[in-house]
Amino acid sequence: MSGVRAAAPGRWPDSSAAAAVEGIIAHDAHALVDNVNTYLPIAFLYHDEDRVTFYLRRLQQAVNLKASGGAVSKAVKQAWLQMLITQLLTQGERLQMHVQIKIMQCACGLFAHEKSYDLAFDWRPFYTYLARYHLTGSTRSIGIFSAEQMYQHQVYLVKLIVKARRYFVGGASEPTSPTGAASGAGGWGAAATLSVGSAPSLTAGEEVLATFVPFLCPFDNAYFKSQALICLFFPSHIRQAAARATPLSQCGPGANASSFKQLIQLYAPFTNNLVDICPLVHILNLQLYSRMAKHALGVEDENGRELMAPFLTAHRAGFFSTFLQLLELDIGNKSSQNMHRSWTNYTTLVYGTHRPARLEDVASYFARLIVYSLHTKDAPAKDGETPVKSTQELLTSLLYTLRNYFHPSHSSGKAGGVLATFMSSRTAQYAKRLGREIRGEVVYDRKYFLDATNLDLLLVVSPSPCRACTARAARW
Repeated sequence: MSGVRAAAPGRWPDSSAAAAVEGIIAHDAHALVDNVNTYLPIAFLYHDEDRVTFYLRRLQQAVNLKASGGAVSKAVKQAWLQMLITQLLTQGERLQMHVQIKIMQCACGLFAHEKSYDLAFDWRPFYTYLARYHLTGSTRSIGIFSAEQMYQHQVYLVKLIVKARRYFVGGASEPTSPTGAASGAGGWGAAATLSVGSAPSLTAGEEVLATFVPFLCPFDNAYFKSQALICLFFPSHIRQAAARATPLSQCGPGANASSFKQLIQLYAPFTNNLVDICPLVHILNLQLYSRMAKHALGVEDENGRELMAPFLTAHRAGFFSTFLQLLELDIGNKSSQNMHRSWTNYTTLVYGTHRPARLEDVASYFARLIVYSLHTKDAPAKDGETPVKSTQELLTSLLYTLRNYFHPSHSSGKAGGVLATFMSSRTAQYAKRLGREIRGEVVYDRKYFLDATNLDLLLVVSPSPCRACTARAARW
């Protein structure tokens, strides 16, 4: 099996020069794929780092070949991806750091070339590998590898975990108390493994929570690390987890309604108990819950209500209020002192976040949370109750509050970059979601669609960028 996709039939006449070129490309692609399939496993077997690096480059060349008749098939990409991750997690410590980074680069590239694969990974080896180099093993690793190597290694490892997260599966053999799961994981070490002949009872999401939740003590230095690890490992692709017939035996799904509800219930107790909250908490919360709102859009619970709707209804006003506090806007002659806290360094565990973290990251995640909750319709208020403001109403109030900071005379620029990021990210996310719904690329019911004829968002958004165009601050 060559593993190369056939050229589209009838695209070029057989006698044309283009057809001859396509034939040459297809022949070379076949040879390149066969070469990688033959010699890359042998190089891994003998731990020949030079040959591993050489054939990883050949693999990249084959994957990036886009010409008709030369594209690598999805089955071959999946086999390569499985091999690379298996070799990285099983014998990565035997390889030099630059070889490990090259393997992760190739694996991330393979993930990016296809929308989905028929794969299933246990999340715990990824966690053990991360802990070996960047958690418990960080002091030991720094003495061996350079700071630049450690930084690159962590960046690509976090990116790889994010790409593989949708394929995580559970593997615990029986329900475990949070304390038992944490002690079985050795604190920051490896989690327990399946016993032979046992059947799983926990999903990957439930296992992640059982491992890290015991360390979410608001008075403990481990709080931020635990929260960052939950944000990194918690799988949120609930539709894919429910639809996939996993090829692994004795394993549970990645995400389900139970793990979502468990994480939702943790939000209020832990945030209410924080005495001195720092902006990193908001970045992690917004990144996690906005991702959950996006991936669980239209997923209903046993009562027929959208899974994330009760949580968003209860806490969305708090998210808006917190975002406004984080901006530290000057009101009159007074400057806000509410959020003058130092950032911690655990944002390196959150993919897509600046290092060190910035308020622009909060703005991006908050914009995504807004866009994927615009469709939420609340029940009418009962007699004597205060009506709950919808997401659109809260967004309108927020933008009217911030409009003076888009005025050309406002040149301090303190919150200008954050506001610009918020406006652009929200508009991009809105256009992306609306476009996918119009093209029929979504699987949820039409009752969760955005109203394409509703101009409320446009009417609220347009005045601020028009003002910003004449502002003196260069960032506009």
